[in-house]
Amino acid sequence: MAESKLIADRVKPKTVDAYIALFPPEDQAALSEIRSTLRRALPASEETISYNQPLVKQDGVVMFYAAFTRHYSLFIPSIDSVLSEFGNELAAFKVEKATVRLPKGKPLPLDLIGRLAVFVAGENGKGKK
Repeated sequence: MAESKLIADRVKPKTVDAYIALFPPEDQAALSEIRSTLRRALPASEETISYNQPLVKQDGVVMFYAAFTRHYSLFIPSIDSVLSEFGNELAAFKVEKATVRLPKGKPLPLDLIGRLAVFVAGENGKGKK
């Protein structure tokens, strides 16, 4: 397992701010960008820590995000519907099971992250009707 993730597992942060603070400045900046993107995309969402990672919820789980040594991860439980809708755009990234890996050293696809979040929250909302 990547060293960055091990830090969070060892420290067990209680807040998203505490999680982000565990990492070096470049990771803090990237995690903060992901967080801001998700907040803009889903202003009514709730953020918390679950499994020692930031979690965004709106009518259910939208996504987790995390920093690792060589990449950032988005964990999206409803990955099948996401792949059906965004498969072409996600083809540029490594997708395994429910995880999308965003390589470090490349620009974060913030617009895509926001659209993924809106889509998943919309799918979650459909289940509540």
